Amino acid sequence: MDFKSSSGNWIYAFQNSGGPKNTDDTSAQINQHSDHSVFNWDFAQAKGGSSVNPLIATTSTGTTNNNGNSNTNTGNNNSGITTISPTAALTNRREKLIAHGVLSSLAFVIFFPTGGIAIRLVSMTGMVWIHGAFQIFGYMTYIAGAGLGIHLACSLNQIGAYHAIIGMLLLAVLFFMPFLGYMHHVMFKKVQSRTIWSHAHIWVGRIFITLGILNGGFGLRLAECANMSSRAGQIVYGIVAGLMWLSWVGAIVIGEKRRSSSLTESGSKLADERANSDGTAVDANGHYGHKQQQ
Repeated sequence: MDFKSSSGNWIYAFQNSGGPKNTDDTSAQINQHSDHSVFNWDFAQAKGGSSVNPLIATTSTGTTNNNGNSNTNTGNNNSGITTISPTAALTNRREKLIAHGVLSSLAFVIFFPTGGIAIRLVSMTGMVWIHGAFQIFGYMTYIAGAGLGIHLACSLNQIGAYHAIIGMLLLAVLFFMPFLGYMHHVMFKKVQSRTIWSHAHIWVGRIFITLGILNGGFGLRLAECANMSSRAGQIVYGIVAGLMWLSWVGAIVIGEKRRSSSLTESGSKLADERANSDGTAVDANGHYGHKQQQ
């Protein structure tokens, strides 16, 4: 703090519920603050002696006492402190938290699983590119949600929380998914079979989409600790996310069964064709089947 300057920024924290704790009981429970912000103090007003304590005489907005009545103190207009309304700060943070949750949930609960379901169950020309568009749009949505999440985590000193760590890990790993998907598609067209690129793309996607859905629940639990989420919201998220995850897993199972049947049928046809041409039976390997699922 440079006290030679004309003013300086200070921080304050508050607990949004329960009212003031006017007690000298050493065993009284003190809850962790629910929010914090900053104020600017004009040092010209920071005088000792008989001057008024500026931290007591500041203007406060929208405070609530234990009886639920709203109080407004006019305070000392000469305190030299410019404060931020706690209610406004809390509302702004809540809006950011809601936007973060909605965008991240859209990515992991809606866009990513829908793209995965479509590539398994829908058979049409260019489906692979539609799948890619869903996944890229989902990732762009998550970038916006993760950006808000990182901002909130930094402001709330929660950057080391498991929810934030998992979220940043998802953001980093999923960055490589379009490249893995492209290589999977190119190599599959070349050899008509899954390669290491295929397995990397498929299994990284399966693991991290599941982890992203779970992390949404972790985030709701963290928000509840800060009095910013409800039990009803957690239940709704759990139901919707659970149904989408089950539908996605069901599509994966169906798609793998279809692929297995296609490989067996294609291998049998290839063996029959070769047996009819030269009289030699050949073991089916599925590399030359028609319309194989990637």
